Amino acid sequence: MDSKRKDQVLFDSMENIEDNQSANISSIRRKEFLIDIIQKNIKNLSQKCQEVFKHKQEGLTCDQIAERMKMDNEQILRNKMYTCKKRLLTLVYQDAEYKWFLSNE
Repeated sequence: MDSKRKDQVLFDSMENIEDNQSANISSIRRKEFLIDIIQKNIKNLSQKCQEVFKHKQEGLTCDQIAERMKMDNEQILRNKMYTCKKRLLTLVYQDAEYKWFLSNE
């Protein structure tokens, strides 16, 4: 391969790396933005739901969370988690910032 061709391949590779880095940064920013929206809306949930999400984020198992929250069994916790997730999704979907985010994607 001649020198000019090698240079072109190198420059093309560098552009691809820059494009990938830019895409990765953009992807990270989108994820951070969505996490911020979710965290903001978690604060609008009941104390019980906030507690469930906090324990889940701490990495506790469902058994451990149920025990800490003094629930009779894991199934009660799972039902509560389902209700909390559903409520959180409703809040996020109604969030003005989330709607703006979707319209600018």
